[in-house]
Amino acid sequence: MNDKSQAKCIFCLRSNTTFLKEAHIIPESAGNEKLTLPNGYECDECNEGFSKIEQQVLRSFPGQFFRVAFVDKTKRGRSPTSDIKGGKIMRASTPERPTIQIKQHSKNPNSGKLEIGESASEITWESQKLSGRKVSALLAKMALEYLCLRKIDVYSTDYDHLRDCAKSHGRSPFIPFFVGLHAEPTQAIDLISDDEISAKFKPVWIRFPGFSAVIPTGKSLEDSMLDLFRSYIVREVPGSFILISDPNWEKPIKVNLTLTPASEIARESYNRLLKKK
Repeated sequence: MNDKSQAKCIFCLRSNTTFLKEAHIIPESAGNEKLTLPNGYECDECNEGFSKIEQQVLRSFPGQFFRVAFVDKTKRGRSPTSDIKGGKIMRASTPERPTIQIKQHSKNPNSGKLEIGESASEITWESQKLSGRKVSALLAKMALEYLCLRKIDVYSTDYDHLRDCAKSHGRSPFIPFFVGLHAEPTQAIDLISDDEISAKFKPVWIRFPGFSAVIPTGKSLEDSMLDLFRSYIVREVPGSFILISDPNWEKPIKVNLTLTPASEIARESYNRLLKKK
């Protein structure tokens, strides 16, 4: 949309505002630089509001670990970090390869645990709280932008539920969604398929570093249809997903990783730790 007189925000539906900021469909802080909306579809005020909720979601697991692993630089040109209970996840460069560091600054045994073994090490920590409402709002925002990019008339009242969910910034309303791990440096978004069942839900599948999610963009998802939606996603989408259908779902997630030393650097670090014991 190059004609400024035709600019209209797909979220607040206003034209009498500014459209100067670039609108990233998948957050720029997740490593996306190319998938953007043309100018004139997302106003600066809505853009600024979305950036806050993006950071909250991406800094909680499952986004936090893989954001640190796969995103090269933040907007400020720094390597990304992420806070966890009692510590911080960081990335450090070594002569051999980039290395993920989990630094524990609390001695509280409930804040995290590191068990070091010769053949493998096990790390356990608790994430920041992950809010179902906020994830739903972020997914609704990305889905509406993606449909707009596909030249679908998102100004139609058929998409007011997506618009309202996105603008709520995690307060209300809520759209059920699926979420699962996606341990690859991928940023992609598309409609799953065009079959008869898909036409009921119009599910959009979003993949970015850390996790993969599916949100229905059809007009509504009644409780009676949740089982049908669940079976459809299990059949059509590769991976392991959980359905978040409770708008009040909000909790930290305990994360457990088993790491195998993959280099002489890891082996040397292990030997140094043995000597300190």
